Amino acid sequence: MKISALVASLAFAPVLLSAQTTLSTPGSGSVVTPFGRPDTQTYGQTFRTPAVDTKLDNFAFWIASEAAFEMKAHLFAWDGQKATGSALFISDLLFAPVGELTKTTVQIGGVNLLAGNAYVFFLSTSGLRGSSGGGMECSIECSDAYTDGAFVFQNNGDDTSKWTNQEWRNFNGDDLRFEANFSAVDQNVVPEPSTYLLMASGLLGLGAVARRRRQT
Repeated sequence: MKISALVASLAFAPVLLSAQTTLSTPGSGSVVTPFGRPDTQTYGQTFRTPAVDTKLDNFAFWIASEAAFEMKAHLFAWDGQKATGSALFISDLLFAPVGELTKTTVQIGGVNLLAGNAYVFFLSTSGLRGSSGGGMECSIECSDAYTDGAFVFQNNGDDTSKWTNQEWRNFNGDDLRFEANFSAVDQNVVPEPSTYLLMASGLLGLGAVARRRRQT
């Protein structure tokens, strides 16, 4: 019993802790329109990965629409003017919420990004079904509330190749209202001094038990 308890205490030390960083902009109540077919089919926000927590877990926009048209979420690297490379994430089919502004969160599932690098997360109706009439909430006073990114969009129709070969447009650096949650688990955490003491005590205890067994 003593050995089992000591082994159990060692098995749970050290404990790895997961941190979290949230990037977000405050809402304004104002809606940027039109989003959806056949008008502006792609709305997005550029951002930079935090310095420490670099795994993107989820991303959210606030959307209002008159009909539940189809859309998909995408994540690409950003070169300052357009998306670049291959998609880092593509969601399953989504539907725009009907009615007033609604927070619409897309679970990314944990995509590891490079600290300090620029990316674009966007929703698009390209190649999908449904009419326009949607919009997204912009940041407070539709201003540049987030300095490391901007609201960007494309009137690309159903041509998704334009995402990576044509410059996107923006509203003078203004932002959408968004929320992005990042996390990280450091597999090489240095144990706290108290953890070293716990491990040492456990090893000494195992040694004492072994000596008593030999003596008996």
